[in-house]
Amino acid sequence: MFVTPHFVEGDAKLEKLFELLTKGLPNFLAKIEKRVAGRKWIVGDRITCADFVLGALLTSTVANENNPNYYAMAHIVKSYPAVCAFIENFKAEMKDYLASRPACPF
Repeated sequence: MFVTPHFVEGDAKLEKLFELLTKGLPNFLAKIEKRVAGRKWIVGDRITCADFVLGALLTSTVANENNPNYYAMAHIVKSYPAVCAFIENFKAEMKDYLASRPACPF
């Protein structure tokens, strides 16, 4: 869902991007919002593998300023405060790695 718009051209690219921004991303974020609301991590008080998977996905896509669709996605993500808090917690936990990782669009 997140990377398909990068691999198609023309009208198909616009259709996939429109689908992502209007349906896919809001539906995904709504589910994550419910799961992380009131919590620092997905399960319990300590970071788990599930947090790494979700955090990697979010910081590589919706919270990645190198993503060409970053600003459109960021506009949508800000409507989900628990997701935003999760992203910030993950960024803080992984700050050394995130500061040194290669820049890429996703």
